[in-house]
Amino acid sequence: IKNSTLALKKQLFTLIDKNLNLLIKNLNTAELNNFLKEYLSFLKYEKNEEILQQSFRNLNGIFGNKNFTAYDLGFSIQNNDEPF
Repeated sequence: IKNSTLALKKQLFTLIDKNLNLLIKNLNTAELNNFLKEYLSFLKYEKNEEILQQSFRNLNGIFGNKNFTAYDLGFSIQNNDEPF
């Protein structure tokens, strides 16, 4: 992929895809649905490479923990804080 922003988005999507089982294990259904909806929307609209790179680093670190929560992902379903 020649477009670096698009390449970062592909890496982020792949990171989420590879860690979907961890997401299913650690989040309840509402949290999982909310995370996927918000994150896919983020990937669709975000154009800033620095923000995409930081998001990749953050998610990679969170997934490395294996026992994360919705709070670790940066949002809570109860108070609708902004994710990430």
